[in-house]
Amino acid sequence: MECERTDFVSAGLDAGLIGSVVREFAGASRNVSSYPQGHPVVVQSCERTAEMLSRLCADREAIRLGVARESLLTDDGPLENLVPISRSFVRALSHHGVALLTCRKGVTAAEIEAFSQILAEKRAELFAKGGIEQVVREAGIRNLEVCCVQYDAFQSRDSCLEENGHRRIPCHHSLWGVFVERFLQEYGDSSFAGLDRKSFVSSEALAGMVNSQPRETITQISALLVELIRNSGEGGQLSPEEKTALEKIGEFVGGLKPELRRQFFDNVLELCRQQEFSLMEVLPYLPTSAARELLTRSQENNVVLPPHILESMKHLTDALMLESAPVPLPPVNQEDRLAIVFREEIVDEFVPAEYLETLKKLVTSQNIPVPCTDDFRGLVSTLADDRIESAVSKIILESLSSSVPEQLPALKRNLHDLFHYFVEVGDFHSLENMYARLGELLFEDEELDALKEEVLETFLSPEFLEEVLYGVENWGKEKFSEIGDLIQRVGEPFVEPLLDRLAGEERLTFRRYYLGQLLKMADKAKVAVCARLGDSRWYFIRNLVSILEHTGDRELLVHLRKLAGFPHPKARQRVIEAFLSFEDPEGDRLLLLELLSRDTEARQSAIQLCGRSRSPEVAAALINILEKRGMSPLDFLEKKSAIQALAEIGDSSVFFLFDRMLKARHFLHLSLWRNLKKEIVCSLGKYEDPSALLLLQQVAKTGQREIATLAAQLTGSSGGNG
Repeated sequence: MECERTDFVSAGLDAGLIGSVVREFAGASRNVSSYPQGHPVVVQSCERTAEMLSRLCADREAIRLGVARESLLTDDGPLENLVPISRSFVRALSHHGVALLTCRKGVTAAEIEAFSQILAEKRAELFAKGGIEQVVREAGIRNLEVCCVQYDAFQSRDSCLEENGHRRIPCHHSLWGVFVERFLQEYGDSSFAGLDRKSFVSSEALAGMVNSQPRETITQISALLVELIRNSGEGGQLSPEEKTALEKIGEFVGGLKPELRRQFFDNVLELCRQQEFSLMEVLPYLPTSAARELLTRSQENNVVLPPHILESMKHLTDALMLESAPVPLPPVNQEDRLAIVFREEIVDEFVPAEYLETLKKLVTSQNIPVPCTDDFRGLVSTLADDRIESAVSKIILESLSSSVPEQLPALKRNLHDLFHYFVEVGDFHSLENMYARLGELLFEDEELDALKEEVLETFLSPEFLEEVLYGVENWGKEKFSEIGDLIQRVGEPFVEPLLDRLAGEERLTFRRYYLGQLLKMADKAKVAVCARLGDSRWYFIRNLVSILEHTGDRELLVHLRKLAGFPHPKARQRVIEAFLSFEDPEGDRLLLLELLSRDTEARQSAIQLCGRSRSPEVAAALINILEKRGMSPLDFLEKKSAIQALAEIGDSSVFFLFDRMLKARHFLHLSLWRNLKKEIVCSLGKYEDPSALLLLQQVAKTGQREIATLAAQLTGSSGGNG
């Protein structure tokens, strides 16, 4: 399809904002495929996505995003660091052949939901309807448009390509041919060298060759076979060539010796458990004995499979047994047979008996009540906003204590699956709940305790810690609280990764966030912080000192003393603050040294810190600054800061100097002196000493009008000389 051109650009857009929109869109698509239509989770996520897209298109008609496997492209280049759920969304687009996604201004929540429903369909089904482009148009989605590329049309026709010294199979070879070729490359006889072996190696002959291999090769060959079968029919529909190849593979499996066949079946069942592999694509092509053995194997191993899969396997193996019956039956297409199996309703396994009886009566009477609008709204309001997966996680955790050993593998697998799902969708609240509940559970059974420890270890892996902190910038402020709660719950394992990010982060918002999390766990972080005090970056040292100060641990002062001579004045200032906070004399000593510094910025910062000191020597140094004869604006700024610091200290010994300065007459720098006298009057109102009030009353009576008026306001009297 030729994409319709319009006035839109994606250049100049903030990459972080686009990433947030894609993340929200991905979440909405996931919710649409996981929850029933009209569920609050679906409605809210689709509305948020539409709102964010509207904001993104506020000053343009549309935005255009290129799709490339697991990344998105804008006019400014690729989007970096997509979160897992966004990468899954992009993979879904790519799987359907979408090369370009256009989002126009005015996209609605209903269009987001409809598009997500289409994206959840199988590629073969969409292809049968004319392709995803046509399906999107026919669905009435006007503000979302896709342009596709038929990647399957691009195939290599080279006979063989060299890779790492081995022959690589061209992509147009059949599934059976690829399997034979790869098998013979690894295990074949030298007598086959140089021959086109795929055309004449039969399934029986190959089974014989595999059966003659050492036992240690069984697992590798089985894994190869499962991998090739899993990669067949990616579009959801098997091609005729793949069907023929699967029939050969079925014959091959039937000819394997029992231990190899069992290994193959175990791999197939494991993939079914993980929902990565369609058992129904392979089962019809197995010989009758092999199909029955697969079903028996699943029952012997207590394999936990969805009920409809198990029931379908039973029906299908029964149907396959009919192939050997003496009474001839009309030929039945394997796909038709499967369709019949899946149409059968096994309702008694899912619906309680009383409810089922009521449903049957309603259907028989054809008098099905339709709820009124108010009733319908009431029903919708009862739907929980909580995610189903979060509730499932709680149920599994609560059921651990009462589980039997045979159930542990399935429970462990489900917990790991939920763990990775929560990470992918950014549900940090559920992750925190899972970690907290696991920590609370106490088991006497060693297997249960081992399971608990194994799952808890997953929370401590470097990959998980990085993924959580990676989410701070990718999920944004809306997730700050959830991520923070999870960080504090897990605790110390996050210290080092947080320090790494604090040291290298340039954005103030994230730097403050990381520092805030470290301050909350200062006691757990102090050892790691002390180990990094040799860093040369002054801004990082300031933050490290803040963490140590927050602990309130005086034993850490020995480490702070090592920083007293740090080259940068801002780092030294933070060290002095920490000493003053601990009321340690070292802070006063460092202050006095800074007051003598030739660095005007360092000296000014030190004067401002003097208010926190209670040392008579520091107060005397401030009085000396007031008595200096300097007349530059910088001198007056230092005198003003010294007046403020003396007021914080509350030292009344400076009143005699204040009285003299207020009575003095000046002919130069009048505005600077006037402002300094105002500062003295204002500072007198902060002293608790009664002498301060007497001095103010005196100024109110005898001072210059402007200064006297200010003093009168502070004392509640009126006065001034004019």
